[in-house]
Amino acid sequence: MSLSDFSMDVAPVVQLGVATLGLLGLVFVWYQVRQAAKWNRLRSDYNFLDIEAFLRLSMNVFDTLEEIGISVDGPLSCDDAETILQDRNASLAVKALLNDLENLCAAVRAKCVDRNLAFRIHSSNVITVYDNFRVLIDRIRNEYKDPDLLVELESVALKWKSESLVSIHPAKPWT
Repeated sequence: MSLSDFSMDVAPVVQLGVATLGLLGLVFVWYQVRQAAKWNRLRSDYNFLDIEAFLRLSMNVFDTLEEIGISVDGPLSCDDAETILQDRNASLAVKALLNDLENLCAAVRAKCVDRNLAFRIHSSNVITVYDNFRVLIDRIRNEYKDPDLLVELESVALKWKSESLVSIHPAKPWT
């Protein structure tokens, strides 16, 4: 076999094989990057959606408020909000819970967390905490003279509240 025969017959086949292997290598690298991005996003979602942290914070709030004679079975009164702000432990416990939900809602609005997953896990928590502590949130905003405090929590709670009302009352009855 001469050099011209080799370059005409064998070299193109070898080049095709090497190019195919290179292309397959690029496809596998792309696939790995895609899978790593999905995994990192899932990990990120669950970092923000830590239900155990929410439960610890909410239990701390319930226990602390129970110690000072306040029940959180419904919306707080103005007097309850004032009592909470006067008690250091109660104030810190409630602010920790509100800040945790504020961080979650900010992540939802910034699209760092899957919105549907966050809605399914935390919508009732966000709506209930916002409704029950709305008077306290307004008092905190007035105290700090900052109307933007906890605005992420407020906007997400109001949006999710309107969406949950739609899902509670579907247009078509179940058949």
